[in-house]
Order: sequence, then structure tokens, then C-alpha cells
Amino acid sequence: MSNISQEIFEGLIVGKTKTNSNILVILVGLPYSGKSTFAEKLSKHNFVHFWATKIKKQYKLDDEFFLKLSKEIIEELLSKNYNVIFDFLNHKNEQRNNFCSIAEKMHKKVFVAYLDTPKNIILERQATVVEDVGRTNISTDIINEIESEFEIPVGENIFTIKNEGDFDTFLNLIRT
Repeated sequence: MSNISQEIFEGLIVGKTKTNSNILVILVGLPYSGKSTFAEKLSKHNFVHFWATKIKKQYKLDDEFFLKLSKEIIEELLSKNYNVIFDFLNHKNEQRNNFCSIAEKMHKKVFVAYLDTPKNIILERQATVVEDVGRTNISTDIINEIESEFEIPVGENIFTIKNEGDFDTFLNLIRT
């Protein structure tokens, strides 16, 4: 691993323990759909929160380099038996499939959690966002553009999150 990958890896695993049967959870959703909030809740259950926006901002990475780095780090986390939650838009099938393939080649479990948040709630959250290390202000035009390119996940091991109650159902699903 490169120095930057190693630095990110070491920061991510603080307070996490290795597992016998590790899992990759890929979050999918529009900006402000609740992905990071969902990931933070899941991280309390021994999941490494690979928070894309935070890492990209902290290390000033462009998308292409970030995706290459993400694959490298997620592969390393899975190979070392950590549970991982990949918190990124992941709005394109090809990108999601690339990350699913990493885990599947390693015989790890993969789940896709699609946060299907109504547009009015997304826009309400957008209006109140406070920019910080893990959050970025995104214009309505950009949200609309992402929405127009959005490919809804279909297939096996895909779970749609429509409300907060779905978190516990999802947690029970991935534990079995």
C-alpha cells in the first residue's frame, strides 16, 4: 500500500476489531439522503466507516485517484477481516459492481443499502447543511444532475432504506 493508503487505513481501524466473517456494505443514495448518518450508526456495530467525502476533502483527492485509492484500502480492510461500510454516492451500477467484485473475489459478504429518500426531504436537509470535514454544500443543480444519472440498484443483497426503522431490520439481516 502507498503511504497515503496506509495512513488512511490506520486512521480508519482505530477502535475496530477484526471479525471472522466480515462484510462490505455499499451505501447508495443521492446527496443528503442520510448515507453518512446511516454509516455512523452502523459504525457503532464494529464497522469501519469509509467516509468518502471526509477522506476526499481531508486529503484533497480528485475522483479518479480517490476511487483507485478506495479500492486499494477497502480490499486491504477486507483482507484483514474488518467489516466495512463504503459511504459514497455509488449512484452508478458499474462503480457499485466494481466494489462488489472486490469483496466477492475474497469470498466476503456484500450488501447494498439504497437510501430511498424523498426529494423534498433531501432539499430540506440541503438547506440546513453545515459544511465541515465530512459534509459539503451541494447545489440543487448538482443534485438534479446526479438524480438524472442515478441507476437504482437491482439484484441480490440489495436492501432499500425508506425510514429510520429500516436500520434495525438491515442490521439483523446482515448479522445472519
